[in-house]
Amino acid sequence: MILAETQAKQKWCPMARNGDFRGHDGGDPYGISNGPMESKCVASNCMMWRWWHDPDGVAPSLRQGYCGLAGKPGVTT
Repeated sequence: MILAETQAKQKWCPMARNGDFRGHDGGDPYGISNGPMESKCVASNCMMWRWWHDPDGVAPSLRQGYCGLAGKPGVTT
């Protein structure tokens, strides 16, 4: 999913977890969409963040990116 940084920072990230927020079974007591800020994407502050370079140059002024953890967007196996 290609997003602006502000949009990405509203998404849940499985890698940005704080142990203080886990339940006794290691689950997510807050749910994926309602977790605390400690479990949100940090966008370009993350080593997995990748900037999207639009090959068609449609919106070069809009900086967007994606999480590299899931691979390149639009690439299927």
